[in-house]
Amino acid sequence: MKTQLTAAMLFLLLAAHPAIAGNRLSIRLVKASNTEGGSAAGLSDVIKTLADSLPYKHFSLVASGTMPLPARGSVQQLGGYTVECDGAQSKLSIKVKRRGKTVLRKSANLPDGTHLIVGGFPAADGKLILVFVAK
Repeated sequence: MKTQLTAAMLFLLLAAHPAIAGNRLSIRLVKASNTEGGSAAGLSDVIKTLADSLPYKHFSLVASGTMPLPARGSVQQLGGYTVECDGAQSKLSIKVKRRGKTVLRKSANLPDGTHLIVGGFPAADGKLILVFVAK
């Protein structure tokens, strides 16, 4: 009886939270520009969001990495930027540094599969942006 009750409670908890939290955070550094060049390889899952959200015609992957979720002070080096994350995906704290100086701080709730686009850092003929996706 007690085992059946425990199993029923677990089922109710899972039913109340239909989207089970992802265990990896994908981070991509992307160059956005209106100048042809580069390759959109590695961006197939986010290219439509980028094209619909930003005033640029071309997107190319500069660097990418992943870290575990929840992030516990995890650090990723991407193309001269240091990305530090802390917390669960429902309350993710993001800090981006360039040459030791903090250039961006952001807190976010990042449901599975949602694209978080941040940045707009200067780059030749465009901008560098960071794309975060919890999986």
